[in-house]
Amino acid sequence: DKCPMCHSAIETSSHVRWCRAPAAKKYRRERLALLERELRGINTAPEIVKCWCEHIAEVCGEGEMVFMGPFVVGTQLARSVGEARRHQALLSWEGLLQGRMSNQWQKVQELHERTRRQETASFGRKEDWNFRAIRSVCVFHSDLWSFRNAEVHGNTVQKAQLKLRAEVETKVRRLYDRYPILLARYLSVRSVPIEVRLKKPTLVLQMWLKQVDQQEKLTDVARLKAKMKMGSILRFLVPRRVAGMSVKYAGGQGDRVLGSAAFTLVRWARRILRHRSNVELPRAGIGDPG
Repeated sequence: DKCPMCHSAIETSSHVRWCRAPAAKKYRRERLALLERELRGINTAPEIVKCWCEHIAEVCGEGEMVFMGPFVVGTQLARSVGEARRHQALLSWEGLLQGRMSNQWQKVQELHERTRRQETASFGRKEDWNFRAIRSVCVFHSDLWSFRNAEVHGNTVQKAQLKLRAEVETKVRRLYDRYPILLARYLSVRSVPIEVRLKKPTLVLQMWLKQVDQQEKLTDVARLKAKMKMGSILRFLVPRRVAGMSVKYAGGQGDRVLGSAAFTLVRWARRILRHRSNVELPRAGIGDPG
């Protein structure tokens, strides 16, 4: 099914991270900025903060965001960051959002704490850095899903019911506008006025939408079978030019046998066209299928 927020792409687990809906995009940017502050608040090495935030933003479709950090190259810390980044790339940056963090980052953090003791002295050490860092990243990923669920289903049962009702009514109106023609054994979509249809409970409407969807699929299968069995209707038609030339040629030459054959051929073709096919054809029925 398509994403209920942007209505432009199939919703998958990865789509939730980079959904293009304006509300999702705004929340994602705000949450990325909060993640950066959280990582700095637990004394994460600035190189790690910059590297993580840039790659997480790219995974979330926000690659244009800029994060502040040191640009020192050629140092031992810079080489350690490069090695950790390459190792994390093998594990995937999507895996980092799910808790699969490379053990090389711990080495980078330890080097940061040894070389910058004066900066790290004011930070408490109630818990190991790697646990706090990966928890912040996982909570960030979880919050993206929580925001999506709140927008789609609401924060309360009443809001969830109202959102579901609005979504179902939109699907019903679109189905009435599209008006699919079903097989004769099925009842017409418009057999019940839309005003009457929308007064029914949400569950009834959901079941009816599912039923019509199944009927459309069966109708397509029946049409395909009928076409394969009976062939195209064009095989019953005689080109007007050929029939006219045959009759004209028969009258001009006085050949009664040829003229009679042409007349019989045309009459036979007309009878076939008027003959009612035994194949069940789509038509609009009456009544309420649900």
